[in-house]
Amino acid sequence: MGIQATFTKLRRPSLADGFDAVYEVRFDGRGGFLVRSDTGVRSAEESET
Repeated sequence: MGIQATFTKLRRPSLADGFDAVYEVRFDGRGGFLVRSDTGVRSAEESET
């Protein structure tokens, strides 16, 4: 019960919360990952440079 109640209170962070940037990271299904920011999607290789 406690975990479910806390889970329903969670929300995604936003720039309005005071963060300099907010990123969403997902697996790409090929052993890597994609990083999505407010400016678009980059592959993991592009993010490292």
